[in-house]
Amino acid sequence: MSSKNVSLKSYVCDRLRTYKRPDERFSDAIDRILDDTQPDWRSFVGTFTKAKIS
Repeated sequence: MSSKNVSLKSYVCDRLRTYKRPDERFSDAIDRILDDTQPDWRSFVGTFTKAKIS
């Protein structure tokens, strides 16, 4: 697997460190956090209705 260097502001790194689990690398923590923020498409089923066009 390839890797990239990423620059973070120190306060962002501190915030990320609070979310990182002891057994995770920073990359793993970021991947987990990003997965948690992606909405599940099934949560939207039934919430939309057809718009009436006049």
